[in-house]
Amino acid sequence: MTGTNRFDKRLTRLPSEVLSKIARIDEIKGRWIGGLQINPQTLGRLKRSVLVTSTGASTRIEGVKLTDSEIEKLMQGVTAKKFTDRDSQEVQGYYELLRNVFDSWKSIKFSENTVKHFHNQLLKYVGKDQRHRGDCVFR
Repeated sequence: MTGTNRFDKRLTRLPSEVLSKIARIDEIKGRWIGGLQINPQTLGRLKRSVLVTSTGASTRIEGVKLTDSEIEKLMQGVTAKKFTDRDSQEVQGYYELLRNVFDSWKSIKFSENTVKHFHNQLLKYVGKDQRHRGDCVFR
């Protein structure tokens, strides 16, 4: 007898009170998920938090030393700033790329050209990487 069959057999032997409680939990879970509505202000804060946290984690893999708090401060009013240090330049490119993907993920068609475009956008503020921006190799 396989593990799945043993599990199925045990389920048929559950007392009706237990099955009733499981059904009730499932019903409440369904209502909670169906009724989950986040107001736009909360959703905006959640999105910003995700962008900052992901930017921090991903750029730290590449050696960036900035904390999430520093990244959040850095990205406030980012359109008006031009950064001169490499860490800030990398963070700015990553944050903007991630925000753009976040905002338009439904319309993005995944292809080699899309990846090259992402690479170009990722490095667009990093002067040192200008020569190979968008020029990643596929094998």
